[in-house]
Amino acid sequence: MSRRGRTGPSRIVLLDKPEGPTSFDLVRTIRTSSGYRKVGHGGTLDPFASGLLVLGLGPATRLMRYLSEGEKSYTGSIRFGSSTDTDDKSGKILQTGIPSFSASQLESALREFQGTIEQLPPMVSALKVAGKRAYALYRDAGTIPDLKPRKVVIHEINLLDFSEEYARVRVRCGGGTYIRALARDLGQRLSCPAHLHSLRREKVGTLDLTRAVAPELLASGFVDDEEHGVFPPLLAVEDWPRLTLDGEQLRQVRSGRQPILQWWQGSAKEGRWALLNLEGELVALAEIHEETPRLLMVLPEDSSEDL
Repeated sequence: MSRRGRTGPSRIVLLDKPEGPTSFDLVRTIRTSSGYRKVGHGGTLDPFASGLLVLGLGPATRLMRYLSEGEKSYTGSIRFGSSTDTDDKSGKILQTGIPSFSASQLESALREFQGTIEQLPPMVSALKVAGKRAYALYRDAGTIPDLKPRKVVIHEINLLDFSEEYARVRVRCGGGTYIRALARDLGQRLSCPAHLHSLRREKVGTLDLTRAVAPELLASGFVDDEEHGVFPPLLAVEDWPRLTLDGEQLRQVRSGRQPILQWWQGSAKEGRWALLNLEGELVALAEIHEETPRLLMVLPEDSSEDL
């Protein structure tokens, strides 16, 4: 192992994060156990949350942005009767109230949040405001960050269970959605303060918990196989359409030449593509827009490159 980091192939790691540690705690754990210098994530989870955490090792860190932007699915529990400054159970209580709505009123309110909506991010978040993290402005400087509403997409939201104080929901949403903010806003819509009591991420894109492992399995020693939640980089874009390159096409892509539409032999369609070698390994990502292909990224060929 070099001083800079481990040498080896790009990899995707699927972890089932428990409640308690931060996502960056687990990034550090995998960085230490694997020896890879570059370890990135496909979307963090708050410390109180659990579920699917996708990590990229080596150049596969560059694939993580496409997972962060993509669709995610959660189950969560919303507690009615109190709001907090973090919009979840870890925060300081700001307001209290008594729930006085029915299950049918709750379901009606949930439907109003389905679709493209404007959402104000939580005060305590990692978003940057004037060059500083919102949570730092709020907790350290004692000021409320000047956050702006932004558009997010809620593809589907369903009520799974409801009691006087708790509602359990399943949410399928686009990237950048805060389920904490959804809980807060739902309480406001029902005239009852609310916060997110629990959260579990079940899916990121097409990836789900069935292939994820407990972090402890890799913390004691990194094992490069699927039984230990470690996969080739193609997993990150497994739902993208694919084009297999021949030898000359592969050489051109490796040298940074842009692909041409004729490579698709009439089967090209608009959108993003995964480009593979003859062995079925991910080589590059491309995008076709207005019948013009362009490379989005190329993975390095040499597996001995410092990662």
